[in-house]
Amino acid sequence: MTHAAQPDDPALRVFQLMGSNLVLRFALFLTEPRDALLRAAAEITTALREDDLTYCRCALFGLDDVAAAHEAVENGILGKAVLDPRFVW
Repeated sequence: MTHAAQPDDPALRVFQLMGSNLVLRFALFLTEPRDALLRAAAEITTALREDDLTYCRCALFGLDDVAAAHEAVENGILGKAVLDPRFVW
């Protein structure tokens, strides 16, 4: 996490992030009107209370099953294929 108030512009290792298939999303809330921030907070609170927020679905594969993970990705798996060296079927 970075704050706009930090004195230095953070350096990002873009290629390393790309290799990890990470997504960066930035939001600058200081420019938003107060009523918009309050409305967003209320909507997020409501979604949390009603269990309406979604999460990233993951299919877990062990290293010995890397071919199946690759096939899952090629076939359009819903969510992410995650390789975990500790996972054993």
